[in-house]
Amino acid sequence: MGFITPMAVLGDDQAADIRRRIVEVGAFTSIEAFPQKDNPARRIFPEAKLSTAVFTLRKSNEETGLREFVARVHSGRTIEPNSPSLVLSTASIPLYDPANFTIVSCSQDDWDLATRVTQSGRMARLGQLCTSYQGEVNETVEKQKGSISVHEDDGELILRGSNVCLYAVRDASQGESLYLLREVFLKGKPPTSKAFHSTQQRAGFQRSSPQNNFRRIVAAIIEADNFCFDTISYVPASESNLPLPFLVGLLNSKLLDWYFRLGSTNSKVNEYQFNNFPCPVFSDTLEAADEALQKKAINALASGDTERVFASLQHMLVDAPFSPVVRNVIIEAINRIIAIEASRGEISRSARSALAPAA
Repeated sequence: MGFITPMAVLGDDQAADIRRRIVEVGAFTSIEAFPQKDNPARRIFPEAKLSTAVFTLRKSNEETGLREFVARVHSGRTIEPNSPSLVLSTASIPLYDPANFTIVSCSQDDWDLATRVTQSGRMARLGQLCTSYQGEVNETVEKQKGSISVHEDDGELILRGSNVCLYAVRDASQGESLYLLREVFLKGKPPTSKAFHSTQQRAGFQRSSPQNNFRRIVAAIIEADNFCFDTISYVPASESNLPLPFLVGLLNSKLLDWYFRLGSTNSKVNEYQFNNFPCPVFSDTLEAADEALQKKAINALASGDTERVFASLQHMLVDAPFSPVVRNVIIEAINRIIAIEASRGEISRSARSALAPAA
């Protein structure tokens, strides 16, 4: 069978059962992916803003799962022989995302590196370490209930996705400012519901992530007493086994942005994708002999000598689980970045795509 489908069939959680059913009845023999959707002249269907995929499938009772096939990613609307490709087998697909059975669209080098990362024993999955939630305020529902106002004097500003920037919460670059009538919103909701997550600090990240954005994951600390629209996802402090500054640094890292792009088929950062992100495994024990090294590394960080920081920690990066010294020094660096970014004040929308040089 050959079929033209939305590219979401390769990765979205709503299509996970389709992918599992496919491998129950046979095996893929080819996949051609066309993620371009923003330029009507270069996307498959000019009238539909939709990433597209073409796959062929062979039905068989034989053990075909180990048979290799080629998956290619094309930049425009035509199949090009030299487009980035990788060799997969149906049996190897779960190496990237065992829970969701995502079929990645990337180069062979990216695939080889991603599977090395996940099979190294040096990484856990973020879903094992913390729980993410969609913002507690649904704009449509709460407007109908009368708990949202356009008047500043009526309540607290509700944060939206564009408020969350790299390491800092700033004025929204788009969208109307709306305010929450706290008592109306909380009425009848139990204290255990996510409506009360605003009472604690959270690691927040933009839930909408355009595929042509400067980066796909953007995160910052959201302080207590702030409410979030559902265009923000977040991890509350009470639901994280990781210190929140470390989590924000990990979400803003090149590692996770790269890993996310491999399996992303739409403009959302979904819960199942968050749960699949790799995270270094750390020991719970800080050896007494390492405390002096930690102090030395933090002092080097304070002086701006990042090369000396890395050199002092390099021997701790050989084997997992890693020393908490590594995590603690990273947290120190992240806290310094957060302070630098906060000190920039309000900056232009274009300036938000890069950190300050000092950061």
